[in-house]
Amino acid sequence: KGKKISNIPPDLLRKIERHPQTLLYFYTPKCSACRTMNPLIGRLSQKFPNIIKIDLLEETELGRIFGILGTPTIVLMERTTIRYFGVGVRK
Repeated sequence: KGKKISNIPPDLLRKIERHPQTLLYFYTPKCSACRTMNPLIGRLSQKFPNIIKIDLLEETELGRIFGILGTPTIVLMERTTIRYFGVGVRK
């Protein structure tokens, strides 16, 4: 929390910089908690362009950059600064 990420790939950085805040949702297809959350996050990401789903099997480097150790993980960004980092399903 409060950590500035300096090595965000340009394509993701452009998406993040379009909004004052961006929610990054990191998941893996085989994660049972992720499979529970994916439909909701999918619907929200269609309605809100500042929600970005990231499949860690396809984007392993992004997982390393953001320090993702488990899924599902939600990261709230204010531009390039992490404001919230949550792992697991929250009720």
